[in-house]
Amino acid sequence: MDRDKIADLREQCRKSAEEFFTGRFGSGIRDDDFGQRIDTYTNHYNEKLDKCFILIDTVIIPNYKIFRTLSAKTLLDIYKDTYYGSYGIARNGSVNLCEMLKQECHSEAEWYALVKPYMEE
Repeated sequence: MDRDKIADLREQCRKSAEEFFTGRFGSGIRDDDFGQRIDTYTNHYNEKLDKCFILIDTVIIPNYKIFRTLSAKTLLDIYKDTYYGSYGIARNGSVNLCEMLKQECHSEAEWYALVKPYMEE
């Protein structure tokens, strides 16, 4: 594929990710009775797979000091709205979710190793 075509696909992916994120999360900051939820994202057009991925990073900051900050990460294919995997930290600081395409993992490092081929190629 030529460079101009790839650049166009990357730009299309960027715009699609922005629309996808805004449609689901608005500004990315929400307050509720529990605390504040902050969602951010990174997108990547994977040339090898011809897919546009969005990696959503969520942090929940509780209103009460007795609770820990929670965090989660989720990888999706934007165009097909397909879930690939998630990583999450529970209130006690332990990993409560770590999987990628139904493959279980046990740490953030393992999860990022599974995500890398989708977000860096």
